[in-house]
Amino acid sequence: MKKEYRLKTKEYYAQQAKVYSTKTVSWRLQLIDKYNSNDKKIVDLGCGTGNYLLALRNKNVSGIDLSKESIAKLKSRKEYEDSKNNINLVVGDLCNLPFKRDEFDISFSFSTLYYVKEIAKVIGEISRITKKNGVSILEFGNKISINSFWDRVMFSVPQFHWSKKYIRFLMEKNGFEILEIRYRNLIPDFYKLFDKKFIKNRFLQKFCFRMIFIIRKK
Repeated sequence: MKKEYRLKTKEYYAQQAKVYSTKTVSWRLQLIDKYNSNDKKIVDLGCGTGNYLLALRNKNVSGIDLSKESIAKLKSRKEYEDSKNNINLVVGDLCNLPFKRDEFDISFSFSTLYYVKEIAKVIGEISRITKKNGVSILEFGNKISINSFWDRVMFSVPQFHWSKKYIRFLMEKNGFEILEIRYRNLIPDFYKLFDKKFIKNRFLQKFCFRMIFIIRKK
């Protein structure tokens, strides 16, 4: 069963690598910049074709992705060719990160962790590679959101959405303190119309698809 879901996920990302947009989402970059500085060592967990990693290419950055097709696509981009000496790329599994203990100051993962079944193991690995006082910005799919139901109906690739309570538990268990939680995507495909107006409503936050945990290693 585990091999089957991983195979489907790898196949899905191999297909996505051919058509994946090179557009970044500005609020994500702004969030990284909030905690970043020139001397920080950064890793993109699930870097895909490199949209966010390449935006940080003048920094000391690493990227890892399960899809070799995505990494190949990333390496074919001009932005990578111009700055490849500053970038370390790895094809690998988030459940077994090929990095040293206490290696990174900042890690981030966008649109990736809801494709990972063994989320507890991944959080443990992120804790292992993060320096003391290092910051992680991790995006999860919310178990009770409208989008989660929509994804289960529309997409064949396995997805795994979690409750905020469970994610909090994993963070605390692995030595993280939660600095803040942000919420995005209240309604599928229409979030640009609704987010700014309704996303601050505490009740509606319960149903947002994206929960972004900003955490610090104790």
